[in-house]
Amino acid sequence: MKHEQRLRSTVLLANLTKHVLKADLAIFSKLGGGVPESDLLLSIDAVEKLGVKTSAVLWSYLGDGTISDSISASSNYANALASVGIYDESVQLPGQKQLFGDADPASTYRSPINVYMFKICGAISQVGASQVAMVEI
Repeated sequence: MKHEQRLRSTVLLANLTKHVLKADLAIFSKLGGGVPESDLLLSIDAVEKLGVKTSAVLWSYLGDGTISDSISASSNYANALASVGIYDESVQLPGQKQLFGDADPASTYRSPINVYMFKICGAISQVGASQVAMVEI
């Protein structure tokens, strides 16, 4: 998508938010990095310029989970950003003594395995339903 098309989309979004929804506040969420970050910050700029306060929840792919490491673009209006952690952080799950439905007695699940958090249903939530959090001071 060309930059002009992105700007047009953000103006449409801002006008819908302000004039159709008559919102005083808009909360954005984003998964991943790169172009979605640019679109997110352009959208925040456009909505804030119309007087609607914004906040954004970010879920990063790489890095240390801090806000400065979570975004690759910048905005003068984006001053209420929160990170819910890193998408590809892993956790070690213990091996299982008993498996159901596994015909192979030497299954790899009998040993501990590393699993990415995003592969565990409900492990990370952009709406606060999980216990994973990032604290930045």
